[in-house]
Amino acid sequence: MKHMLTFGRGLLVLVGVIALTSISIDATDTLRGSQSALSRLATELTSDSCLPGTILIDEGGEVFCVDEYENSFNDSCPYTASKSISESQVNVERSDCMTVSNEAIMPATYVTYHQAQLFCAKRHMRLPTPEEWFTASLGTPDSLPCNVDGAKVPSRGDSSCRSVYGVEGLVGNVWEWVAGEVTDGVYNGTKLPDSGYVSEISPRGIPLTSSTTPSEQFKSDYVWSEEVGTFALMRGGYYGSKTDAGVYSLYGTSLPSYASEAVGFRCVHSL
Repeated sequence: MKHMLTFGRGLLVLVGVIALTSISIDATDTLRGSQSALSRLATELTSDSCLPGTILIDEGGEVFCVDEYENSFNDSCPYTASKSISESQVNVERSDCMTVSNEAIMPATYVTYHQAQLFCAKRHMRLPTPEEWFTASLGTPDSLPCNVDGAKVPSRGDSSCRSVYGVEGLVGNVWEWVAGEVTDGVYNGTKLPDSGYVSEISPRGIPLTSSTTPSEQFKSDYVWSEEVGTFALMRGGYYGSKTDAGVYSLYGTSLPSYASEAVGFRCVHSL
């Protein structure tokens, strides 16, 4: 079936080449710079691989590509080290300001949930779901050498805070926005437990029960939830979370408009 789909894409590219060549379409794209519409069509219809800077995740029927590192602002952004929501908004509104997945660059922070969505969309990507984030994090150390007791640092290409897939920094350094919302304590039909130490999770990594005492099995990771209100979700912990951080941690008590130095994001795309 995959080969048949590839053939079909090739046919569409041929048709697109003829059509676009004959009518000479102006190819300027504010989100992708000066790449021609023709080359963009060919790239998007024929690519069966991950975009540069992303890593393939293929686990239990889930297939997607995730940024290797936390997102950072590129050099075209007015504020490469944003310190407020308003500065991040200036960045969002600049067509040449993009985020990148790159080592040795300080992660982009002071970004709200919706701003993170927009930055991913500018790269024709999206925020990962909580389940995708969990899958990508499998095998990541739960404390040190991940940055859970220090200050925000740039991503490091030689870090040992990597998942079995090679995705870096999913635990610690900065919380990461994930796609989804919690309304009155319910996420996607699942009732989140009261705030406490994670004591059971679903097969796809969503906390199901909590305890007032740390669980060795779940590495003393913590879940935060509220019974009333609508909130966005974060995963992983930040540079000051200590033992609360980890692959099982879930923060579900922040409004989508929240932003701080301790909150960042990364993006995914589907194949």
